[in-house]
Amino acid sequence: MAFLNVNSDAVVKYTDKLERSSRSAFPVAVRQTLNGAAFGSKKTLPTVTKHKFTIRSKGFFNKFSTVQPAKGFNLASMKATIGFLPTDPATANLEAQEFGGQIKNRSFVPMDTARTSKSKLKNVRRPFRVESLKSQGVAHIRKTGKGARSKFIRAAFEAGKGGFVLYGNTLFRVDRINNKAKGRGKIKLTPLYNYKKGRAVKIKATKFMAQNSTLNARKMDALYITNAKRQFEKIGLL
Repeated sequence: MAFLNVNSDAVVKYTDKLERSSRSAFPVAVRQTLNGAAFGSKKTLPTVTKHKFTIRSKGFFNKFSTVQPAKGFNLASMKATIGFLPTDPATANLEAQEFGGQIKNRSFVPMDTARTSKSKLKNVRRPFRVESLKSQGVAHIRKTGKGARSKFIRAAFEAGKGGFVLYGNTLFRVDRINNKAKGRGKIKLTPLYNYKKGRAVKIKATKFMAQNSTLNARKMDALYITNAKRQFEKIGLL
């Protein structure tokens, strides 16, 4: 969180002049400065975060970050905020990225084979996302016990081409089946996820939002001076 100090040595003379010039000049300059800093923070987010963790979608932070601009003339309540859309699943784990902690319910961890271009730097392909798997259904076969392999093969035949089978700690997609009518033959599978029921993943604090706020807070004095001069020009004091 960053604050605008309108009485610091660098800007106090502009504050005094604004307060003497008109009723609206001072709060307008403050409001414009807060909004400029907030929208500036949104703009610099991609630059800060690329040094903090893997970004699999270049437009992620532009798409999911949002600014609530400062409004009105009441200085006591005036603020501009930047945050993330709370209702979108894509932003659900950003708090853990900022402060550290655990990301719960990570039973399924994608392998590179589930990602675009089969690279850990890319997003999971849409047909392989967990929500897609759940909607289609997954056959679950225990890896241990007598006859487990035979049950797995039968489950793969039942799932069919494009279906999914969870065998032990790995979720597979069925790519191809030969001789399906006879219930035997070759099966081609692609491993997509490592599975562990109820898994929680520990995340180290990145402080990406704090760093981004600090970066833009350093610009606020200069931004305030620019907005003050615009008010002076508007009312004929320049």
